Amino acid sequence: MRQPLTVELTDSDVTSTRQELWVLDTAVDLTRKLWMLPADEHHGQGMGLSATAGLVFPIAPSSQAAQLILGTRLKAGFEYTHQRVLKGLILGAGLSYLRRWAGSNVPHLDESMPCLRGSDDISYSCTHGGGPTTTRDVVLFALSATLMPVDSLSVGASFSLGWNRAYDLRDNEPVEISTGTVVVPDSSTTHWRNTREIGLSVGYDFTPWFSASANLSNGFSERGPDGTLRGPFHAVDTAFGLDLTLSIDQLYASRSPSTASRPRSEH
Repeated sequence: MRQPLTVELTDSDVTSTRQELWVLDTAVDLTRKLWMLPADEHHGQGMGLSATAGLVFPIAPSSQAAQLILGTRLKAGFEYTHQRVLKGLILGAGLSYLRRWAGSNVPHLDESMPCLRGSDDISYSCTHGGGPTTTRDVVLFALSATLMPVDSLSVGASFSLGWNRAYDLRDNEPVEISTGTVVVPDSSTTHWRNTREIGLSVGYDFTPWFSASANLSNGFSERGPDGTLRGPFHAVDTAFGLDLTLSIDQLYASRSPSTASRPRSEH
């Protein structure tokens, strides 16, 4: 289970109050290792393949504004580790599909919603909160690399491609214009909203159950309003953040008497 929280440290002009704390969507996932080749002592290399099925509960204000009922998702991930590159190298690749079940095909926003960057769940992106229709299907392909130069310190980089499909409008949908109401078919070409995201991070594990990570996130649409391809690292698409992670199960394991008294294996 994962429950993220976020707060914008700058004076946002799209939230009701300054430094407003947001509770984001609650995710409950079940992961199973499908195949694993453990790292051996001689070469220090290992790899594994895993699958994840999960539910996403719409707690975030942006998800409630989109009248989301539930999110269902599937993930497949591949990981390669090399323990003899400094203190460890991890390369990963993942493919995921998220279905966002909603009670409406368009969002109902009483006020502007902030763009939430740097989250590991693409459903928090501006792409899914705005636009004429609510995003329905999200396919995400991601590549990542993490290197540990010394114990407890890690540097990482990631790149992801997102293919997002929104709900269709009804045919003959009435639309209000300045001169009255017209009825038009659903001929929109904006139901597909493809995204790209680049991430850089530096993290430190203070304990096995608490860590912090400074990150740079650059998320942007594949094409601009005029249909031309957009490049990365525009200032409007870039955000800096600090992630604090508390692992409840690791904390419990470290405090459990049975775990503490158990002898450790030496390698």
